[in-house]
Amino acid sequence: MDRLREVKHEYYRIKLEKDELELQLKSIIGLFAGIDGLVTWKALEQPRLDQTQLKLERPEIYQEYTRIRTMRKLLLIR
Repeated sequence: MDRLREVKHEYYRIKLEKDELELQLKSIIGLFAGIDGLVTWKALEQPRLDQTQLKLERPEIYQEYTRIRTMRKLLLIR
């Protein structure tokens, strides 16, 4: 248990550092598309279903296509 906690703590520390470094890099790149031969930073459009709006405006369709998914999550309690 203790080792798992240590690894999770280290994982989140590394993830935070990675996110901070990526943010710095994005700040350096600014509005450009990247740095030639090193990194690209492009805007991508992805269609997303607005579930809230669908539920409000067409609840029958929302209900028809809603599926329940059961999942389990492991939580460590101090």
